[in-house]
Amino acid sequence: MEEEQWEDNPFENRPVGKKTAKQEKPPKPAKATPPPPDIEDDNPFERGLEPSSSGPTDNDIGPFENRPSAASYEHAYGEDYADLDEFDKSKLAFISGIGFVALVFVLYFFVFVPGDPLLIGLAIASVIVSALVAFFYLLDDLKIRSSSITERGARFISGIFFMVLIIVLFIPLMMHWPNTQDVDVNILLTLLPIIIMTHGSVALFLYSMLWEE
Repeated sequence: MEEEQWEDNPFENRPVGKKTAKQEKPPKPAKATPPPPDIEDDNPFERGLEPSSSGPTDNDIGPFENRPSAASYEHAYGEDYADLDEFDKSKLAFISGIGFVALVFVLYFFVFVPGDPLLIGLAIASVIVSALVAFFYLLDDLKIRSSSITERGARFISGIFFMVLIIVLFIPLMMHWPNTQDVDVNILLTLLPIIIMTHGSVALFLYSMLWEE
């Protein structure tokens, strides 16, 4: 009777079995297998760029950083860069020599042969002042620069000499002002090539001979 009641009522507690009944032991837990080793993701955005054997490129250098000179290339990557730099400077020195010779010919045939005292004085002043303009403008990058003159000071002096050069060009105009029809245009046409050749020849000579690496 009791057994039938227990079977009919599923919500009541079942009678506890005898203490002598053997209790089943829980199964032993299986041994945990070690997790697989972590595989590093090959992230193409985190990989560093492999160093190039052909030397540094322009992308490795910031736009505001100083470019390495030919001396550093020669030390790290051989003498090819230095040879190229010396070859370029030798061409500039060659052009500078041609410029000086052309300047002497212009002075002789277009200044001293006519024998105009005004033109001779202006031509000599133009050559001297033009050489000083180029020298002080490039002074900060030359091997013979003075530590007492800064780059700004040297450029300031170069600007002063450049203004003196402009005054030298306007002297023929001021001497005949206001009668501009009496101005000798040949003086200006002679002084302009002299000034240009002096600027270019001196600048190329300083860069090819005295430029600091």
